[in-house]
Amino acid sequence: MYGSILHQPLDFKNNRIQTRILVGSWLLLGLIISLSYSACLLSFLSLPLQGKPIKTFMDLAKAVKSGTHKCVMLSGVPAVNFLLDSPNKDLAFTRKSSIK
Repeated sequence: MYGSILHQPLDFKNNRIQTRILVGSWLLLGLIISLSYSACLLSFLSLPLQGKPIKTFMDLAKAVKSGTHKCVMLSGVPAVNFLLDSPNKDLAFTRKSSIK
């Protein structure tokens, strides 16, 4: 039955109604999963990634300063302590503009 997900032919000899319902529902599920995977893969291949991801605190500081992102932090989180102790002006701006 796994071959039905990969669009392989199914040769089944039993003609009872319960078997037909089971095989029919399995084929429908296989069709839905296969088409969903194909559509998702196609959407990832047709559109390039948009923008550079934020990986460091400096990238976050630049994004907050330019206004494209907001920084939300809970008090007591180690990142807040890092920003409080940082002498860097960009990181200090991130600390001031962050929402707590």
